[in-house]
Amino acid sequence: MSPRGAPGLLDPAAQSERTLLAWTRTALAVTAVAAFLLRITADQQQAPLVATAVVLLLAGALLYAGGHRRYRRLLRDVPAGRAVTDRRLLALATAVALLGGIASAVSIAL
Repeated sequence: MSPRGAPGLLDPAAQSERTLLAWTRTALAVTAVAAFLLRITADQQQAPLVATAVVLLLAGALLYAGGHRRYRRLLRDVPAGRAVTDRRLLALATAVALLGGIASAVSIAL
């Protein structure tokens, strides 16, 4: 029996809810890395890493807010038949990954 033939067994919004949870986990991970960077650089006074940690904290908040914004748009636009893409959120996630790599390279070099 196909999933469409089994009404009530599948939640059509579950996919968007899982995506929201994934963006929330990503934001939490970025915030945790930022907190870790702040913790290890607090006594060493390494300005580049402290600045990176502050930027990562801001990025974590933006990822969290962006994920929730995307979820609300999905709930509004998908039933109306409109596609939902958020290139800014994906660009932010890419920038966070690059910034994390650069911060790692800087911390190894110091």
